[in-house]
Amino acid sequence: MIRANCRDKFNADDFAFIVNSLAKDSKNKVALTELLTDAESRDQILDQKELFQNVVRKSGISKISPYLYFYVLARKTFLENDIDDREITDYIACMLATFCSAKRSQTISQNHSKSYDYLVDIMSDFVEASSFEAFFLRSHLGNYALFMTGFFPDAIYQKSTYGRRAPSFEYYEKMGKSSYRWASQHRLAIKYSQVKILATLADRFRHVRIALNNLVDNYVDIQNGRDSMDKMLRQIFFGKQNNNTYGA
Repeated sequence: MIRANCRDKFNADDFAFIVNSLAKDSKNKVALTELLTDAESRDQILDQKELFQNVVRKSGISKISPYLYFYVLARKTFLENDIDDREITDYIACMLATFCSAKRSQTISQNHSKSYDYLVDIMSDFVEASSFEAFFLRSHLGNYALFMTGFFPDAIYQKSTYGRRAPSFEYYEKMGKSSYRWASQHRLAIKYSQVKILATLADRFRHVRIALNNLVDNYVDIQNGRDSMDKMLRQIFFGKQNNNTYGA
């Protein structure tokens, strides 16, 4: 399940990258390392312009995790689009980092064997699902709709405009918003502290989707289709030997 815990997933290489990006000398490195142990100070440090510039330049970036990569890009882009909400940034960055894994965007979790290519297939299983399964299905449907419209808008536009009866942006947005809304009202949303986040994504689905479009247009070089994202992520994170492991 996607949760707003991206910043909690940063590893030692991530913190080393942050410190090396911002510290001017060894004394400064010690001070920054200590500040990063405090959540409020860490959040201020993550907003620093120099860190963002290093991430965009991809200098030494193969050493960091997708969690830091997407958090920094999402935070910057969301602020540019008047979304000053670290919890939403955390959730979306975690979603993007998680969906880096092969085919993960098409499954409810890494332990779920069934793969979904279409929103209608998720809804078909939702009708017959238990209350527990239904929450995860609708949460995933919202995430999948936002991911596809956010990261692959050109593919959706081309298929819906020139293809044969392919779903439109309006269809994805309607399904995404209603799924987030439904999930936000489920008892498991309370258990997992997801009520506010899911409700906000339902209310601001289009706003967040457009911000993700801007992130892709400005900072991420991918072509149409999910395979191209796999190639881009491989080049960034696995261009050099490193110890990155991730999954959810």
